[in-house]
Amino acid sequence: MSARSITILRWLAALIALAFTVLAAWLAYLTLFVLERFGLMTMLSGLALFSAATILWWFIVEGHIGRVRTRIRHIVSGALLLAAIGVIVSIRLSWPRLDTGFLSGITFEGPVGFIIGGNLGAMYSLLRLRGTPAV
Repeated sequence: MSARSITILRWLAALIALAFTVLAAWLAYLTLFVLERFGLMTMLSGLALFSAATILWWFIVEGHIGRVRTRIRHIVSGALLLAAIGVIVSIRLSWPRLDTGFLSGITFEGPVGFIIGGNLGAMYSLLRLRGTPAV
C-alpha cells in the first residue's frame, strides 16, 4: 500500500473510531444509569463497539508500521469471523422465526463472537509473529 492510501485509511478510521467511541459511551451510560435492569445486551454491544474503536485507534496511531497492520488484520479477521458465525448460528437455530433469530444474533451472539474472536485473533497473532523484530 502506498503512504497516501494508508493516510486516507487512517483518517477514515479516525471518523469511524470517534463514532464508535461516542456510541459505546452512550451505551455504557444507558446500561449504568438509565435502564431499570442491568442490560446485558446493551453492555455487550457497548463492549464490542469499544473493542472495535480501540482497534481503530491503534490503527490510527501505529498504522504506518507493517507488523502492526498485520496484527490488526489478525484481530479483525478473528473478530468478524466469530461474529458472523454467531449471527448465522442464531438465525439458523430460530428457523421459523427469522426476525427473532436475527435480532438475537445482532444483540447477543454477534457482540460475544466479536469479543471472543478478537481475543483469539490477538493470541493467534502473538503466536504467529513470535520472534519477529519490532513488535
